[in-house]
Amino acid sequence: QFMQQQGINKANLIGHSMGGKTVMEFALQHPIYVNKLVVVDIAPAEYDDGHSKIFQALFAANVQQATTREEVSAVLHQKLGNDETTIGFLMKGLARNENGQHFEWKFNLESLWENYDKISASIDSSKPFTGQTLFIKGEKSAYINGANYAGIERLFPKNELTEIPGSGHWVHADKPQQFLAVVTYFLQKA
Repeated sequence: QFMQQQGINKANLIGHSMGGKTVMEFALQHPIYVNKLVVVDIAPAEYDDGHSKIFQALFAANVQQATTREEVSAVLHQKLGNDETTIGFLMKGLARNENGQHFEWKFNLESLWENYDKISASIDSSKPFTGQTLFIKGEKSAYINGANYAGIERLFPKNELTEIPGSGHWVHADKPQQFLAVVTYFLQKA
């Protein structure tokens, strides 16, 4: 609907993790609107619960009562250790509430938690997306692996797989210059 309202006939779509699942699903359901697809460190596979610890940390932060960003950060560090990349990403989702005295998450934490089984479920379709698709894998990440690559091949037959050395699941945060170069090259080539 947004694309129709804006007069966008086709677009290049990019998504990381849950966003990657979103753009894969969109491309499979609405291929006529997708020029090229970039999927970052996720496959169309089902994933076991690997985020309970993060959800527990987010709920424990009790942002509605926190008065400083440091309070929230301290709870996340206590619960998640020294995972600076994840904590930094989560802190970007923190905003002052309407009265400015406390905080709120920009994302709907409760809905994400309640629907996590759907978010982590596999993606399937009777028809593949036949447009050019780039899958970007973080070298240190297991989200794209030998066991789930067959699903990529089946649903996205015109795929390329690029691995960015030294990066984990948060490829774009770990190696932003390399990530941007890979995406730009893919989008600019015929």
